[in-house]
Amino acid sequence: MWAMNAPTFLVKQAGGLDVLAVIPAQLGFKPRDSVVIGGFNPPRGRLGLVLRVDRAPAGGPGLEAYALAQADRLFDSGARASFLARYAPADAPKAADDACFWEWVGAVGRRLPVIGCWDVVAGAGAGAAGAVGAAGAADAGAAGVLGTAGGPGGGDVTGVTGVIGGEAGETYQEIDIATRQPVGPAYGVADLQSTRAAAVVALAGLAPKAGREDLAKIVPAPEAARRAARAAERCATDQMLAVGAAGLRRWRSRGLERWLRCSRLLADNPGAAVDPREIGRLSVVLTDAHARDAVMATAFKGGGRTARRLVMGAQGGDIFDPLTSEGVDHARVEVGLALAAQIAAHLPARRRGAVYGLGAAWHWWSGNGPAAEEWARAAMDCVNCPQLALLVLAVVVEGIFPSALVAEAR
Repeated sequence: MWAMNAPTFLVKQAGGLDVLAVIPAQLGFKPRDSVVIGGFNPPRGRLGLVLRVDRAPAGGPGLEAYALAQADRLFDSGARASFLARYAPADAPKAADDACFWEWVGAVGRRLPVIGCWDVVAGAGAGAAGAVGAAGAADAGAAGVLGTAGGPGGGDVTGVTGVIGGEAGETYQEIDIATRQPVGPAYGVADLQSTRAAAVVALAGLAPKAGREDLAKIVPAPEAARRAARAAERCATDQMLAVGAAGLRRWRSRGLERWLRCSRLLADNPGAAVDPREIGRLSVVLTDAHARDAVMATAFKGGGRTARRLVMGAQGGDIFDPLTSEGVDHARVEVGLALAAQIAAHLPARRRGAVYGLGAAWHWWSGNGPAAEEWARAAMDCVNCPQLALLVLAVVVEGIFPSALVAEAR
């Protein structure tokens, strides 16, 4: 499971530091004060589903049952072996004395062999854990396959510091499960950043957020750009109201083409700034439910024709059904999310609901549970929160994702 298979990773079960180097990229943020469990999938022992949960007092009500349920999720995702890592603050008890962590190790071990156990201790002064969502909801990170040497894209490995989540003073120590004692030396950030997996993550350009709460954080655009977007938004709103019911389909079709045009710009020029006037017009397009569904369909495999049918009033058919859909194209999702973030940056925070709802749905389809939940919760803080965001939040909290529905159906 699940999220953002582009770029994909291949981490073999042999390299513990390589696994730790990839975890922040797979989760999308740097775990703190957490227990992280992950699975290795046959036949080559590739790293698959990664889950993060809060550290909690041992013996808490339902902890064992919950841990077993998460181990079942690993097994259902194809894992046949597992690893666990404890992310603890500097003042936490030693790993050997952390009853909560060993309760997790014991529960997971009842479902899958535990072949790796690591203790990650933050340096003094490190930040607190990121905001956590609804109680009982584990964060699910991106599954994937680690690519060829050098990683996708090639080129020199630069800017590794801060990309993989290593922080000054952080230490990484392998733990023997039988004795609960350290095995070998404690590694530092430099050791983590020198792994092959860290090079792949850096070359892929992945930059995990500092904490879970930052997954839906939007930095406002400059004031001049926001003013230009607002002016274009007012004109676009007047035009939408003027076309009436008869011209609405044509208006939606033009809005979809505008979205596709801006998406191509970002696909060809990653990081480019879209014209604020286009941003303002697109913000109006996303206020229309039919147009927004069409925009959402553009990120799906084979979704182009469906998107054009949606703006003409047709039904989405099987494209939004996890059991029949081909799923999303992850490269298109990334472009769509980049464009959505630019639109949100030009809107007042309380009016970003439509954008957040769209992003939450794409994150859910990609399997990125933490980001889906944070974007959905951000939509709930807006005056124009769409029903879509509430639906996404409900299924994420229950741990329901497209891949899990497909696996259950099989």
